[in-house]
Amino acid sequence: MNTLMLRGGQAMGVLGFVLMAFAVSLRLSGRYIIGGFESGSLLQGGIASMAAGCFALLWVLIERGKG
Repeated sequence: MNTLMLRGGQAMGVLGFVLMAFAVSLRLSGRYIIGGFESGSLLQGGIASMAAGCFALLWVLIERGKG
């Protein structure tokens, strides 16, 4: 379970970072609509993914501290 949460948290963090970088780079280049989504929505999705990854990694740290 810990390995799954650890790898899942890392993957969510990387996905969030990539999504945020993509949204910011397109926004700075002047594109505000990307595939039917506003760049702000993609940025919020990236932030949510990074937050979920942080919670998953925090869960792993808490579980390791119990044992």
